[in-house]
Amino acid sequence: MRTHWLLSLCVAALAIQLAAADVSFTIGDGNRADFVDLNGQIKVYPADQPTTFIKMKLVRLEEVNATGAVEQGVTNFATESFTWASPELRLIDGVNATAVAMRKTLNRQTNTTFGITALVFHKDADTPYGTGTVHVYSRAVKFTVEVEKWPFKSASNKLRLVAEVLHVGGNSELNGQATAIHSGETRFSFGPGAIDAQENSINDGVMTSASSLVTTTGTTHAVQWTFAHFASTLAYDARIEIVHAEDSDIGAASAVQTMTCAFALAVAIALMAMQRAL
Repeated sequence: MRTHWLLSLCVAALAIQLAAADVSFTIGDGNRADFVDLNGQIKVYPADQPTTFIKMKLVRLEEVNATGAVEQGVTNFATESFTWASPELRLIDGVNATAVAMRKTLNRQTNTTFGITALVFHKDADTPYGTGTVHVYSRAVKFTVEVEKWPFKSASNKLRLVAEVLHVGGNSELNGQATAIHSGETRFSFGPGAIDAQENSINDGVMTSASSLVTTTGTTHAVQWTFAHFASTLAYDARIEIVHAEDSDIGAASAVQTMTCAFALAVAIALMAMQRAL
């Protein structure tokens, strides 16, 4: 009985980690990026080690007042299904990039829309952002959050986006630790990867201060971005990526996990064979 339980557990775990994506393609440094319609998920992982990954999925988008209380919003992105369009090739400042995007109308009466455009550059590149530039590695997925015509109840209110982050492998003690990496950027480290967040959004075409932090509830970790009021349009850039092996021990924990599960499978299969023989 225990043998069947162990076998089922490992098979289920591997099935969850290797679930098919709606859009998937190779990115830099031997990695892949998956885009899943459910929750607008973005997942990055080494192509030859898919059980090591960092994944982000949308949870909610909400308007909050000065006390942080929610006044309105989409509080159930967790069950929302988006549609990632087919990848397309773009030329950005002389550098080829693969783009994939999704967009959804949240309120037809006010024509409020929410979308994400993800870019993967075919080589490391400096891309414009507001009045400056952002350095993007080819192993990273740069994603731009875009909101149009949000019907704010008050000009003093803000818009908050929350995304859950899941990770397997790498340093298991990294669950959103913050580090300043470049001027105007904060890195949140998770296991084998990281999410790099800008300290400014572009509100109605103007660079505006934005805040980001990681919240933890039990074993659930989420990145929370908060944006100032805007009249018409909001654009915000961030990145999700696997960190270089020389920067952290990204392979160690994942290798142990993969070997443990493989060993358990082998033992379970052997024991089942012996039981049949007896």
